[in-house]
Amino acid sequence: MSFDARARAVLVAIALGCSVACRLTNTEAPPVTGPSELAVSVTLRASPDVITRDGTSRAVIAVLARNTYGAPLPDLGMRADIMVDGLLQDLGRLSARNLTTDRDGRTALMYTAPEPLLGDTRHTFITIVITPLTGDARAQVPRTVDIRLVPADADEPNL
Repeated sequence: MSFDARARAVLVAIALGCSVACRLTNTEAPPVTGPSELAVSVTLRASPDVITRDGTSRAVIAVLARNTYGAPLPDLGMRADIMVDGLLQDLGRLSARNLTTDRDGRTALMYTAPEPLLGDTRHTFITIVITPLTGDARAQVPRTVDIRLVPADADEPNL
């Protein structure tokens, strides 16, 4: 058998093999498994997410923690902080800094707006940072939720 004949035979064999092995009919999708998250899934929600900067307005931050399989994650410790413009600082107050989830994987804290600034008509975004305490500081991934502070007496606020 010549080289050309062997090459054709190999190509025919590959083509026949691929026609059997490369078919897309009757292909089943793999089963869906769990949430597409890190090993610890933390969901945050601020309610309301817009409050007045008057020293008394409040927002509740609800926290839900789940494990790899999407089940509630009880007894998970967390740290809460306030961030403004990318810097950790206390602008307003948190009801708690250290949190622990209940048996349903839930916990909550309250944010209280700071006192108003005379003549300030800007809206300020406050970021509440919740960091799960997992036993390895390098593996702790903070989650965030934003609250917008609006001035109490502004006629035409500047965003």
